[in-house]
This record gives sequence, structure tokens and C-alpha cells, in this order.
Amino acid sequence: MGNKPASLVIAAIISAILGAMATFAGIALLFIGEVAVISQLSSAITVSGAMIAGLGLMYFVWGVVDIAAAYGLWNLRQWGGTIALASAILAIIVSLILYSLLATSDIIINVLLIILIAIGWSNLK
Repeated sequence: MGNKPASLVIAAIISAILGAMATFAGIALLFIGEVAVISQLSSAITVSGAMIAGLGLMYFVWGVVDIAAAYGLWNLRQWGGTIALASAILAIIVSLILYSLLATSDIIINVLLIILIAIGWSNLK
């Protein structure tokens, strides 16, 4: 690990895991959505498939952004911390709006991520 602060190493690992999960979920949803659109059994399925594919694209992009943030944090770059903070705050907002209290674990993980980045912020360049 070298001279990397433990808080930023943990934050980078959490960001990488969240990014990988979101990327894989995005790919799966894109695939499911495209299958539904291609099958076109009814107009409702086509619309639902397009919505699922759109959600998949959103998760995929979000995952790639989280992976980029993890890379930045791992290399002690301030832009990595900024991206990770923005992603965590957005994830909390989305969780509260869409999932209410059902996403408690997601909210806790993102609050932990914010705290870890705040602790190590002075070490980012």
C-alpha cells in the first residue's frame, strides 16, 4: 500500500466494488431490455424493454464513473475524491427518492464512503 492513507484505500476499494456491480448490472439490464424490445410481443413489452435498457445504460455509465473514481482515489487524485463524493451523494438522493428506507444498506455504504473520503481529503493531490 505504501504511504496511502487507509481511509482512501478503503474508499477506493468500495468505489471499485460499487462500480463493478453497477457496470455488470447495467450490462444485464441492457441485455434484458434489448431482448424485450426485439421480441416485441406487445407494445407494452417494447416500452418496458426500452425503459429497462435505459436503466441499464444509466447503471453502466454510473459504474464506469465509480471505477474511474476508484482509480483516482487509489492514485490519491483530488478529482477521484470529487467524483466519488458526487456519486455517493447522488446515490443517496436516488435511494431516498426511489427506494425510501428499503435502500438503507446502500445509504449506509455511501455515507461511509463520504466519511472515508473526508478523512483522507487532505492527502489528495
